[in-house]
Amino acid sequence: MFGLLKPIAVFSGVGIVALVIVLAVAAGGHGSYAPAMVLFPYSMIAANLLNRITSPLVLLALIQYPIYGVLLTVAPAGQARFATGRAIALAHAACAVLAFMGADQVFPILVDR
Repeated sequence: MFGLLKPIAVFSGVGIVALVIVLAVAAGGHGSYAPAMVLFPYSMIAANLLNRITSPLVLLALIQYPIYGVLLTVAPAGQARFATGRAIALAHAACAVLAFMGADQVFPILVDR
C-alpha cells in the first residue's frame, strides 16, 4: 500500500504542473486549448463531445497522471513495466490526436493576436 504513495505523489505533481500550464495558456477560455488536448486528452475528447468542460472532466484530468503512476508501479519490473509505459504513452498520444480531430470553435487551438 505505502509503495503506491510515492508514484501517486510524483505523478500528482506532474499533473498539477500540467494543469497550471493549461490554465495559463487557455487564459480563462480566451486562449488556446492545444496544451489541454495534448496533456489531458481523455477529458478533452469528452469535452469536445459535450461542447463544454464539466466538473467530472476536471476531476478526470486531475486523476489521470496519478493513475499513470499507479499503473507503472503495479506492473512487474523489467519488460512488463516498460511495456506498460509504452501502452500508456501510445494510448495517450492516440487520444491526443483524437482530441485535436474533434476540436472546433468551442475549443480553439490557435489564437489570433
